[in-house]
Order: sequence, then C-alpha cells, then structure tokens
Amino acid sequence: MHRKFLALISAFFMLINGFSQTHFIVKQYPSYTPDTAKIYMAGTMNGWNPGDTSYILRPDSSGFPEITLNESPGTQIEYKFTLGSWATVEKGPSGEEISNRTYTFPGSQDTVWITIYNWAGVENPSIRHTTEPNVHILTNSFYMPQLGRYRRIWVYLPPDYDSSNARYPVIYMHDGQNLFDDATSFAGEWHVDEHLNELAAKGYPVPIVIGIDNGGAYRIDELTPYPNATYGGGDGDKYVRFIIETLKPYVDSAFRTLPDRENTWIWGSSLGGLISFYAAVKYNDTFGRVGVFSPSFWINDPQIYELISKSKVQKPTFFYFLAGGLEGQDVASDCRHAISLLEQQGLDSVYMHLQTDPLGRHDEAFWGRWVKDAYLWLSIIGPEQADTSKKLNFRIYPNPVQDLLKIDSQYYTVRYTCQVLSMTGDILLQRQCQGSTNLDISALPTGVYVLRMIGLGQTMSRRIIKI
Repeated sequence: MHRKFLALISAFFMLINGFSQTHFIVKQYPSYTPDTAKIYMAGTMNGWNPGDTSYILRPDSSGFPEITLNESPGTQIEYKFTLGSWATVEKGPSGEEISNRTYTFPGSQDTVWITIYNWAGVENPSIRHTTEPNVHILTNSFYMPQLGRYRRIWVYLPPDYDSSNARYPVIYMHDGQNLFDDATSFAGEWHVDEHLNELAAKGYPVPIVIGIDNGGAYRIDELTPYPNATYGGGDGDKYVRFIIETLKPYVDSAFRTLPDRENTWIWGSSLGGLISFYAAVKYNDTFGRVGVFSPSFWINDPQIYELISKSKVQKPTFFYFLAGGLEGQDVASDCRHAISLLEQQGLDSVYMHLQTDPLGRHDEAFWGRWVKDAYLWLSIIGPEQADTSKKLNFRIYPNPVQDLLKIDSQYYTVRYTCQVLSMTGDILLQRQCQGSTNLDISALPTGVYVLRMIGLGQTMSRRIIKI
C-alpha cells in the first residue's frame, strides 16, 4: 500500500508539472528469448539507439519487462523493441518486418501492454531452416582474440567439394545470419547458397563461402574502421585483422583453398560493404576481389576517402559496387566518389563496376537479387574485361539483314556496348550486351549502317545493310 501511495503522489506531481507518465509493459515475448537477454526500447525519444542502456526494460512487481516514460501531453513517439541491436529487432507473428509502433502521451497516467512475437537474429525453433545441404555451421564459438569475443561461423562448400580434389577460392562475408537461412536472418536471407548452387548446376565454378555472424550490439563497433562522433564504433581494423590473422589461416588449413590474394574475396552490405572496402584497400596484399553492396561510407566520411588517397591498390583488384535507387542518391554518388579516387590512385576503371538498380532498397532482398551477377562479374566477366591480351571479335549474321541481327561474341562472359550508327555518325540504337545477342533493328528504314561494338577497352566496327 505504501508503494502504491508513493506512485500516486509521484504521478500527481508529474501531472502538475506538465508531464504525462506512461508505463510500457511487455506482457508476452518469444519463449526462445535467451535467458540472459535484455529488452531495449528504441525510438524517436532516444535517437533510435537500439542498445541505449537508459532504455532497458526492468521487471515490474509481477515480473513483466517494463519501462516508464515521462513526456508532455500530446507528445507523439515512434518506437520498437530490440535485444540491444537492430540485428535483433522485434518481428511480426510470421517473422515478417513490422511498422514502427506509435504512441501519443495523454494528459493522464497510462499503461500500454505490449506483445512481441519474434526477434530477428535469434533462432526461432518454429521457423523452418532454409539452408542447402552444403551449408554447415563451422562452430558457434570461434574465438576472436583481437576482440576478445566468440562468434558463430558458417561455411558453404561447393557441391562438388567432396567428390573432387580441387582447391577453391574463398569469399569472406559479413552478417552471416542473413546469408543462408531465414530462421536466423534479420529481414530475410540473401540465398547465397541457392544462387551459387544454381550457377554450379550450369557449369560455373563456385567458391567456398565463409559467413561471419555480426556481433549484434557490437556490429557497429566491428564493421566501422573509424569511430563516429554520434554512433561510436571504430573496432573495424581489429575485426579485419581477426579475418586475416586468425580465421583465414584456420580456413586455409581446414579446407582445400586457393589462399593467394587473387582467390581471397571479401564481401558485404551496408556497414559490411564499408568494412569490405576498407579491408581491400588497407590490406590489399590479402584481398583481390571485393563485393561492396550499399556501402555506409557516410558513417566514416571523410576518413574512408582519405584512406584511398593514402593507399596504393595493386592490379588486379576487382571491385563490384551496388547501389539502389530507393536507398537515396548518396549511396550511388558515394560509390562513384570512391571509384574516382581509386582511378586517381592508378586503378583503371576496367577493374571496377558500379551496378545501380532503381528499385533497390536497403535490405537483404535487394542484395540477394544481385548475388549471381556480382559473383559472375568478379570471377569471370571483370577479369576477362581487364585482360588486354584478349581481342574483341564477333560473328555477325545475316548481313544483309531484315529485322533481327545476330551477334556472337567469342567471349560469352564479356559485356560490351552495341551501337547502330547512321553513315553520318549519329547513334540510332544502343544497348548493353553479353555473349550472343539478338539485335532488333526492324524499326530502322532500309539502308546502310555502321554496327559498333565497344568492350575489353577496344572498339570494332562493321558495315551492315538493312533490307
């Protein structure tokens, strides 16, 4: 009774001082929530900080996780609950993304009862695993001496690994929870295993992939090479040295790998894109091929650009950048800026590719859609384009042509630009092509034209007759 009386007195004084007090109480949360986990509230009231220790929920008198907020009547907030990071944000009943919760503080004391259905990044026994049979957990507790932590490590082995004596390139990828399995993913998986298995079935060589789980609340720390005044971080160099000094030697001893820099890749998205780029530039003797998806260069601007200006990136080093049109213009422009700086340091543009997708959002579904394209460019197309020993050559038929011109390239993986020009040099038709192409020229009037192909740093022209 004494505690209730004090609570009423406290609420009274809050109201007369112009504040409204609301208790947010979690009445139900997932049964698979780790016993040691703490539930955090993140929203507009704390700058969307998912691990703000001032917003940890504490057990109330009945044992329910609870937090009390005091705001002026009429104040509206948006919020969600996490287990300390956005990698463990709450999800819906079927594991889907949910909209931000909203609440407007009334002019009186209030209680909001919360149900949390699922967590991202925490294995839910009721969600079906979606890994292919050639994906395995290497260990749930690989020690990271550079950081003093343990981490789950995944391994994807090529479908023919057990039936061959071959050695394979290795791709080191971040945010391992999101690469192979819906049951552990933040917002859906990349389907790396399905995409690579599909390519293998078509005859393409595929690599070993090592997936490194992000550290949850440590994700920003580990994937940013420099501290940010607002978000902290800055342990990225230790994380990269963990890969180079500890994880890579283990992988090279445990599996049949090709350990040289040309066959050692690093690849990630968002902060993972940032740290992949950093690793490839600073530790260029180790990494020769790089996947840079939607890189969060902004969080370490200007240091990441200054690093480029101070570094010498050797040839060949292949960079595949990806930016989505629905992420904001800064992502693509930041990629172009990085490419420009690399060019200034002597890395020819032929070693870099920027892929933009106008419908791309900052999410796993977008990144997963471009896995195959990025892999093919980094492993086959990019290197072939950079090989100046190859001479551009095409078979073009029929000529004269009526509607459909067939173009066969001797290098089926090489991309090239195909142009149809008038005899006065005006470009009438242009498209990007790869391998064998059917070019529809039915809209052109009869006459004589020039067909121009541009690729491998070369240009080739042929005269064609439209009948």
